[in-house]
Amino acid sequence: MDSSLYFGLLPLVYLIFDFPFQLEKRRILERYLSKDQIMTQSMLWLGIQIVLYGTLLIVVLETNDLGWWKTAFWMALILVPLYFATDWLFKKMARSGDPDFVSDQEVYKHVKYLEE
Repeated sequence: MDSSLYFGLLPLVYLIFDFPFQLEKRRILERYLSKDQIMTQSMLWLGIQIVLYGTLLIVVLETNDLGWWKTAFWMALILVPLYFATDWLFKKMARSGDPDFVSDQEVYKHVKYLEE
């Protein structure tokens, strides 16, 4: 397997380690929100992860023959704006019609507060 493909698999490792946090978030939100609101937030999060991960894989595979710095440049040029756009879209879609939208940061603060 090519080293660029290994590099492209790194976000998969992130998703695996982020999965328990997402389950904890879901359990916390079940106390406050309806199942439809929770499902909407979960599906939006999953869709954004698929878009970002898919874009990263495409960029890595397409710039495989370029040097490391050129690959990093193209990744930053494409993924950073895409990340901020999807984050903005997620917050906008999740908040539209949902005054009880809860962000990951709010859940993290709540979990941290409970652990103390």
